[in-house]
Amino acid sequence: MNSLPQTLFHGTGIYCLARIIATNTMREGAHWGKPGEPHGPRFTERFGTASEFILYSMYWAEGGVIAVDTSTLAQRHRIVRYADSYYSGEQMADEHEYVAETPLIDPLAPHLVSIICDPAIIEAASLPENMQIAMDEGGWPFSCDQAGVNECLTALGAVANHPLLNAWLPEGEAPPFHGNWGQPRANLLASCNPKV
Repeated sequence: MNSLPQTLFHGTGIYCLARIIATNTMREGAHWGKPGEPHGPRFTERFGTASEFILYSMYWAEGGVIAVDTSTLAQRHRIVRYADSYYSGEQMADEHEYVAETPLIDPLAPHLVSIICDPAIIEAASLPENMQIAMDEGGWPFSCDQAGVNECLTALGAVANHPLLNAWLPEGEAPPFHGNWGQPRANLLASCNPKV
């Protein structure tokens, strides 16, 4: 096997990030059904790319990045490099993606290096109006009733109080923050780069 990077990154919206941390598990996210696309949780070796992947979870792109230790993850799961492509067939060479070939990483905690998330995003995510936007527009992994809201608030608390919250960041980087909370969808879609 080719050598793997020391750290891999997974970027996602704040509510999915909170659920991942609270459940201590990571499932396969979006599978685009492309030829040769492996199944399993998806990572990249580039922090900036992982930050951009938040757009695929929440169109306003507020979330965070999970950094994992590749060596411990590879002891439990086969990790394969994956060259993603547009549906036209043109490769996305700059994404540098890797997939852990498993339907579920459980537990995730032994592999965590850092949960990279701006505390202001965690705070804003707890506001009812932002939860409602996620329920209506996407990026909400909880049930859409009071029990789901309560579960979300507990999960956000788990992120806010986690000992690995911003424990490490790649040199010269900062937690992703776009300032898009509450912006109309039409104003933001132009900044998205969907895989089409």
